[in-house]
Amino acid sequence: MERAERAERAKRTEKEHASKHVDIESKRFFFDVKENHKGKYLRITELSGGRSCIVIPLGGITLFKERLMEVIEEAEKLIDAPPSF
Repeated sequence: MERAERAERAKRTEKEHASKHVDIESKRFFFDVKENHKGKYLRITELSGGRSCIVIPLGGITLFKERLMEVIEEAEKLIDAPPSF
């Protein structure tokens, strides 16, 4: 099956519940909550010349959010800090 045909079939079998995007520097990030025959999930897609994405099943979204917030808290401390190298 051709890639375009698979993508079209996926669109027909997916339901979108929510979608947001943000532009940061030269990148665009999409946050899409979708559902298909396998279940509900969050897809995070990065566009920057190419395309990459990660998919998180909604059953694990709370744990994903907790770990992400922990890393964000550490990253925010580095925003105004001088370089460490």
